[in-house]
Amino acid sequence: MNLVSARYREKIKREALRAYGETCAICGEKRLELLQIPRNLGNEAYFRELELSDGDEPMPGWNLYVWLKVRGWPKNFGFETRCVNHDFKRFHRGSIS
Repeated sequence: MNLVSARYREKIKREALRAYGETCAICGEKRLELLQIPRNLGNEAYFRELELSDGDEPMPGWNLYVWLKVRGWPKNFGFETRCVNHDFKRFHRGSIS
């Protein structure tokens, strides 16, 4: 990855975190490198939007951030900021603790 794309990815991630919260919704973690917007949090409105669009579901990470930015950082899709620890627990154990 070149420096320009690395800077773009960091920029789009910061924009996403400003839109959805700059701390983990569960524990309050603030370190940028540990925060993300998990794709698996999307609700039914998110999947309906996918069906109405080109049908390409965004990949996790910066691709999801671009997808959300193009849609104006919508709040009705159920996304929120999580740290890697809480996203891992939800995804792999089926619950949040």
